[in-house]
Amino acid sequence: MPKIPKEKYGEYGLESESEEYNPSMSEVRKETEIADIVRGQLSDIDYELRHPQEDPYTGEKDEFGAHDPEDLWTRLAYLKADYVHDIKDLELKRELENKISQVEKIVYKQFIPFIDSAVNLFGWQHSPPEKHRSRNKMDAREVFSYLDQARSALEHAQTSEDEKREFLDEIVRLQEKFMRYQDEPTLFTFEKIEEELQREVYNDEFIYYGNRKIQDPSRMLDHEESRAGDPQRLNLLLEKARSLRKIAREMLNAKIKADCELRAESLYKYVEHLKAEAELPREFLLIEVKLKSLLRRTKNRERVDVSELEEVESALKELEKKSRGGNHEEALSKLARILKKTRKALLGEVADDEKEQFEYKGIDWAWEFLGISRNSSIEDVKKAYRRASLKYHPDISRVVGSSEKMQRINEAYGFVRRMKGFK
Repeated sequence: MPKIPKEKYGEYGLESESEEYNPSMSEVRKETEIADIVRGQLSDIDYELRHPQEDPYTGEKDEFGAHDPEDLWTRLAYLKADYVHDIKDLELKRELENKISQVEKIVYKQFIPFIDSAVNLFGWQHSPPEKHRSRNKMDAREVFSYLDQARSALEHAQTSEDEKREFLDEIVRLQEKFMRYQDEPTLFTFEKIEEELQREVYNDEFIYYGNRKIQDPSRMLDHEESRAGDPQRLNLLLEKARSLRKIAREMLNAKIKADCELRAESLYKYVEHLKAEAELPREFLLIEVKLKSLLRRTKNRERVDVSELEEVESALKELEKKSRGGNHEEALSKLARILKKTRKALLGEVADDEKEQFEYKGIDWAWEFLGISRNSSIEDVKKAYRRASLKYHPDISRVVGSSEKMQRINEAYGFVRRMKGFK
């Protein structure tokens, strides 16, 4: 079929849908530019959905800054009305409409980080230790309206039943978090400091003191100079742990207070332990190196002379005399346990493989509630949460106290996710 020149469209009454439609190069370029703009905007929106609390230009995290899903839907509607609507190339138009439609279907998920940001903002603005002076504090009714909007959006979402259930569980978790901030205004600040401390005491710099491996004491002797500043840094962490205890003790909600006091005390004792380990005199480390070397050789069935053990035992007794009245009772007790274990192994008796790791009940509360370790992957965390939900979710569980248990699990899940940097 012959092509009809552009200037004849009006005369022949042909539209872009016609087979004879033959756009000029300038029109093709213009529509290509429009398509590039739309794709660029969709790419930006997709990034915001995948990184909801991150600045797209700097990459910085902002726990208060997730985008409102209503704004994203408005931007998508604007793209359709002001850009895609005017495209005459039907194939290109359908392609862009389909892309916009696919993004529209998942925007409802943005309600989760958006409400999380709103709850964080509410907690920060209403926490007395934060000394927030703005008169325009977020009202509780505003947060509840966001929760209602999220539930309403889910009713119109085209998604699976499993995804709907997961979305509703997240909404319940956020509502519980919000209500805890209402019940105990200082909780936001407590959780913020607690998370900072958890990260600081479990980083590579201090993990040695909390989890001694057989070869670690000798490694530390080799790096005494590089660790000379550890006690001073731990003093700063100890001060932060004291402030955490103070906040917990001054809480007004009895239930939240009891829980937070345990967590704060556990962290305080753990930092105290790290500091004590960091300040151990060289003699303690030397004896520990020798004892663990003897224990390792004995377990490997290498030849060990009893006199070697007696020599170390004599050195330990001298150390006990020198340290009497000091602050190293815990370290001496630990060396005595290793000595006992080594002696039993040398005599052919079964030695208990007790953990050398220092643990206080409460410091791993969130991981323990989910039945996972600190090294668990995000996928393992999610699986553990789903298992716990199936067992204790109040809508499906007949376990006595399941509702309260589920609230605790939701709190733990939120804490572990924040520690993992996963919102």
